Amino acid sequence: IDRIAVLAELPASPRRASDDLLGALELLADLEGGPRAPARAAAIVSRWSCAEIFSRLPRLAKRGEHAARAVLPLLAAHATDAPLMVQWLQADNPRERAWAALSLQPFVKTPVSASEGPPPPETVELANSVRQALCARLERDPSIEVRLALAAALRPAAGHPEVSALVQRLAAILTDSSALDPARADAAALIGQLRVDCADGIEALLTGLSAKSPQVSQSCHGLLVRITGHDAGKNRAAWRRWWQANQNKSRATWLVDGLGHRQADVRLAAASELRELTGQTLGYHFDLPAGPRKVAIARWKRWLEGQPMAAQQGVQEGV
Repeated sequence: IDRIAVLAELPASPRRASDDLLGALELLADLEGGPRAPARAAAIVSRWSCAEIFSRLPRLAKRGEHAARAVLPLLAAHATDAPLMVQWLQADNPRERAWAALSLQPFVKTPVSASEGPPPPETVELANSVRQALCARLERDPSIEVRLALAAALRPAAGHPEVSALVQRLAAILTDSSALDPARADAAALIGQLRVDCADGIEALLTGLSAKSPQVSQSCHGLLVRITGHDAGKNRAAWRRWWQANQNKSRATWLVDGLGHRQADVRLAAASELRELTGQTLGYHFDLPAGPRKVAIARWKRWLEGQPMAAQQGVQEGV
């Protein structure tokens, strides 16, 4: 028996409605994105509104933050709910602001289809307004956890002018040696969370490597490894040589190169980032024996050869 479908089809009653929805959300979270999850999610959004689902998140989060985040995609089921989620960016509770930010990620990029022609003007306008709201909130929210959620939501739109301008402002803070160390460390973390591969972001992280504060320099080092799939340690000159040789390559190419790194933790970071960037693993695992690992890396290289630059940069339509 599909318990989520049963809950969704029960006659509504004010007393029981809250328990029914919370129970359905708990069951969906337990599926952990398995093959049955899409049908179960559809049953929930067909009965309950975005606002009703959002109002249950604090109770659901008592099972763990992972449970609340597992159901966030339900909030983006209808584009008409996006303005409501933008309003929730102003919530008093920082956790609710973070949930609202992450729920808005599907709307930050305008989908383009060669077969269907240009997107409708209202779709373009929605994406523009969501990006602007996220960027504005990121620069003024007092919570770094919320700001990191906002940056994660903006990641698919990293190449848009609003986000590029944001990266430039963050880079200015990170490279300002007179700025307070916590502010510089936060700027580095946000640049890293955006997963920017542009010159402004990478150059700022390279500059941060030589910061006197370990908080700043160590953060910059870790983020460079995650973004590039490469590790030159704290040697700024070595990093700059790598950047000069690779700055015109796609980030996917950097990460595929990282799959063969001698350090297991770098291979793990490269594999994790590739999976997020492309949605694929191609049979690679960071701790495979050397022989099978080379075979899997060869598959990734063939994948690169067959992909246009847009796909390599992780800007597939609908991301």
